[in-house]
Amino acid sequence: MNRINVARYLLGASAVAAALGLRLVFIPLMGTGAPFAFFFGAVTVTSLAAGVGPGIFALLLSLPLAAYWFVVSPGTPLSQAVFQSLVFVVAGLVVIYLTFLMRQSREAAQDANHQLRQANEDVKRAEARTRELLELAPDAFVQCDLSFHFTDVNQAACDLLGYTRDEFLKKSIFEVITEEDANRLKAVRDKLLVPGQVERSEWILRRKDGSVVPAEVSANILPDGRWQAFSRDITERKKTEEALRRAVTARDHVLGIVAHDLRNPLASIVHSAALAQREADSERLHHRLDLISRAAMRMNQLIQGLLDVSLIEAGQLQLKGERVRTADLVRQAVELQMPLASSSGLTIRVDLTHTADDLWGSHERLEDVFENLIGNAIKFTEAGGLITVGAASRDQDVLFSVADTGCGIPPESLPHVFDRFWQAVPRAGRLGAGLGLAITKGIIEAHGGRIWVESTAGRGSTFFFTIPKAPSDADYLEHAGHELHA
Repeated sequence: MNRINVARYLLGASAVAAALGLRLVFIPLMGTGAPFAFFFGAVTVTSLAAGVGPGIFALLLSLPLAAYWFVVSPGTPLSQAVFQSLVFVVAGLVVIYLTFLMRQSREAAQDANHQLRQANEDVKRAEARTRELLELAPDAFVQCDLSFHFTDVNQAACDLLGYTRDEFLKKSIFEVITEEDANRLKAVRDKLLVPGQVERSEWILRRKDGSVVPAEVSANILPDGRWQAFSRDITERKKTEEALRRAVTARDHVLGIVAHDLRNPLASIVHSAALAQREADSERLHHRLDLISRAAMRMNQLIQGLLDVSLIEAGQLQLKGERVRTADLVRQAVELQMPLASSSGLTIRVDLTHTADDLWGSHERLEDVFENLIGNAIKFTEAGGLITVGAASRDQDVLFSVADTGCGIPPESLPHVFDRFWQAVPRAGRLGAGLGLAITKGIIEAHGGRIWVESTAGRGSTFFFTIPKAPSDADYLEHAGHELHA
C-alpha cells in the first residue's frame, strides 16, 4: 500500500476518532439517543474525500465503537442493539454508494471540463495557425457573409486593393468588382451551392484608388453559407499573354510576307531550271540544273510547311470537305510512293480486307498525310523491309494504319513524335525540318479525327489515324460544301 492509500485510510480513522470524541462530548446533551449520529458524518466525509475503500473502513471501524459506547454500555436490549447496528450499516452503505456516484459524476464533469478546455485550446491554436498561414499567404484571402459583406480578409487582400482591414470589413463584394462581373455573381453562387464545388475563374477587381486589376479567383461556399475565396494578381501574366499574342501575330505576318516574297522567286528558279534543262548540251550541266530544281522545290515545301504550322496553331487551317472513296485514296497514295519504295528495295502492301466506307474530307490533304507517313516509313526501313497500308471501318470512323518493319521509335521519344521542329536522333542523310508529323496531326484533327503511334524499338512502328465516315445520302446535301477547320 503506497503512501497515498495509507493517508486515505488514516483520514477515515481520524474521522471516526473525531466522531467518537464529539459523541462523548455531547453525552450530557444527547444522552444515549442517536448513537450513530456523528459516525454517519465520519463515513460520509471519508467516502467523499477518500473514496469507497476508506469509507467502508470508516463504517466498519465506527460500528463496534458506536455500538459498544452508546448502545450496549447504556444497557440497550440486545435485539434493539442489533437492529440499530444493522440500520447503521445499511444506511452507511447507502451513503457510501451515493458518495461514490457523486465522486464519479464529479470526476466525469472534471474530465469533460478538461476535455472541453483542451478542445477550446486546440481550436484556438488551430485558428491561430490558420490565421498565421493566411497572413503569410501571397494570395489575397477574403470571406463574405450571406449578404456579401466582407467578414475576414488577410494582409495580401489589403495590399492588393489598397484598403486597410477596417475599411475592407465595412464593404461588400459588389464594391470591389465591376458591374459586368456583378452580373456573373448569381450564376457563380448557384454553381457553388452544389456541395464540393469550387469556382476558378478570372475577375476584374477595383482598387481603392479606382484602378482595376485582373485576378484569378478560386472560391467556394462553406456549409454555413459564407463565401471564401483566394485571389491572385495576374497582371504580369496578362501582359505576357498579350506580348505572346502580339509576337505570334507578328510571326504570322512575317511568315506571310516571307512566304509571298520567297515563293515568287523560287517559282522563277524552278521554271528557269526546267527550261535550262531542256536546252542543256551536257550531262553535267543537266545534273546541276536538276539539283537546283530539286533544292528550289524543297525550299518551297519548307515554306508551305511553315505556313501550314502557323495556320494550324492559329486554328485557321481550312479544308474543303467532299466524299472520298477510301479504297481509291489508299491505292493512289501507295502508287505515288511505289517508285521511291522500289528504289529503296522495299515492298508496300495494301490491306483492304475489311470493307472501308467512304469518308468525308479533303482528298488532297489526306494524300499529304499518306505521303508523310509512307515517306517516313520508307526513310526508316532498311532494304528488304515491308510497309503495310490499311483501312477498315469502325463505328463512326474509318481507321487507317501505316506499318513498317523499320528501326522503330525509342520509348522516350514517343511522347514527342508529333511535336513541331522535333526529331528523334536523325540518321545520316535523313535530316528534315521536323514539321511533317506536326502538320499531319493538324490535318487529321481538322477532319475531326485523331492520330497515334505504336512502336517497338528495332521492330518497327505503326501509325494509326481516324477520319469520320461520309454522311448518308440523305445528309449529303447538308454537308456538301462545308469546310473543315483545325
